Amino acid sequence: MILPTDFLDTLETDTQRRFLEDLLVAESGADAYTGDLDHDRERLLREIRRGVVRVEFSEETESFRLLSREQMEARVSE
Repeated sequence: MILPTDFLDTLETDTQRRFLEDLLVAESGADAYTGDLDHDRERLLREIRRGVVRVEFSEETESFRLLSREQMEARVSE
């Protein structure tokens, strides 16, 4: 299920921050992340709100992942 771009607005500030950080770290792998969490979290929040990236929730695995526009377009064309 693709979450709406404004779903983050329903989360409390601390929960939103942790959620975004978890997405960032999961995307790169826990051992591979070397970025600036504050900066990257704000960038990711802007990208989600603008629809540049979307968040998908898998009911099967009960996990979240980021999808780029290209990945979204590929899903639509399937």
